[in-house]
Amino acid sequence: MKILVPIDFSPGSRPVVDHALALAKSLAGTVTLLHVFDAPTAMSGIVPGSDDGNDDRSARGNAQRRLESLIASVDPREVRLETDVQEGSPVDTILTRAIAGKFDLIVMGTHGRTGIAHLLMGSVAEGVMRRAPCPVMTLNLPKR
Repeated sequence: MKILVPIDFSPGSRPVVDHALALAKSLAGTVTLLHVFDAPTAMSGIVPGSDDGNDDRSARGNAQRRLESLIASVDPREVRLETDVQEGSPVDTILTRAIAGKFDLIVMGTHGRTGIAHLLMGSVAEGVMRRAPCPVMTLNLPKR
């Protein structure tokens, strides 16, 4: 079984990774951790603070280091684990990766926002669930 795990590095990311790893271990599956970061805006480098000092390379490198620290304690003999860092819209990039990688399951966290927060911020998990090419398992994460 191939499991895709989108990670946003929120406080609840670790339990999502642990859950996916346990599933993969019990099913002799593989896990791919995916982090999607936003492209630098047109204002990057022009307006102070618009990119928080991140360009594509530093954002990608920072995300890769954070993914590697998440998996540092994973025994590669127990679970086959890969990491991937992509730039783009989270929902579209997750769906594209799920299709291209022929994943059997997507495991991701949801913050369970409601009301105005949901309206303004949307829900990546909801967008993925509506259009995913495979089953999606969501885990409710603590609110930020």
